[in-house]
Amino acid sequence: MTSNNSIRATVLCLLLAVLGTASAESTRTVGESVDDTAIATQTKFALIDDSTVDAGDINVESHLGRVLLIGFVDSKEQQSEAIKIARNVDYVEDVIDAMVVMPGKRSFGRVIDDEKIHAAIKLKLADAEGLGGATTVVVDVRNGEALIGGFVDSKDTVSDIAKLVRNVEGVEKLHNRLQVK
Repeated sequence: MTSNNSIRATVLCLLLAVLGTASAESTRTVGESVDDTAIATQTKFALIDDSTVDAGDINVESHLGRVLLIGFVDSKEQQSEAIKIARNVDYVEDVIDAMVVMPGKRSFGRVIDDEKIHAAIKLKLADAEGLGGATTVVVDVRNGEALIGGFVDSKDTVSDIAKLVRNVEGVEKLHNRLQVK
């Protein structure tokens, strides 16, 4: 498990990066972007502070007070606890469970294979034309199973991204947890 201080440092760096680019979304105000960033950050800190949840395995996205918890977790208990924690964060209007329960450890070779698949997916998303927001999609891979989540603009975008990810070599199963904004 990653130390709480290094997770906090990473979250703070991400927060600063988002604050610096908050005005990049043309359909939202800087205030809305900052509010979502603050909600996501508070939620991540709440997960970090709980000893029963491995916060390093859970990504947090927020859009207009809707919080999306994305990642592979080891147990139903960890999943339930993460949802409960997120629901208790100030200004969270709804919690969307985009977690997949997948217990067990991976061999070093499996981790390397999963990282190759992850990189291939991110590269395909970055190269995709006409998939607005595809580069902000959260991607996780465990045991050849790809998990994608985040907020995108339309159902067509959800479908197009899923099709793209399914066609990446090595993806054995896709868990599509993308949400329309």
